[in-house]
Amino acid sequence: MELWEFLNNYRHSLADDRQLRYMVDTDDPEEIAVTVGYVDLCDYDAATATAYVSIFTAESMRRRGYARAALAALEDRCKTLGVRHLRVAVSLSNEPSRCLFAAAGYTSGGGDVLFTKDI
Repeated sequence: MELWEFLNNYRHSLADDRQLRYMVDTDDPEEIAVTVGYVDLCDYDAATATAYVSIFTAESMRRRGYARAALAALEDRCKTLGVRHLRVAVSLSNEPSRCLFAAAGYTSGGGDVLFTKDI
């Protein structure tokens, strides 16, 4: 009961919390939605309008476009939140994530890759 009360009364502020998490669900209208991952905004800096992105998709649900769609939706949401610059740190060994962010228009800074995108 306390959880529901908290959720019903919670008023989120990106500026105060410096983070947001969105759950990624299946979207087949014929099926009950299933959560397949999440996408986060974190370490938000209001002074520079910059936030970091983190994304995860369950292994069994990868390569179906969920991460790409979630990232695009997050970028659209960022525009209404006032976030203008996105950053993401991706390990060199994480080829799928590197490909995802490169395909979405993020540019690489090299090393353990820091991708950036101005939106």
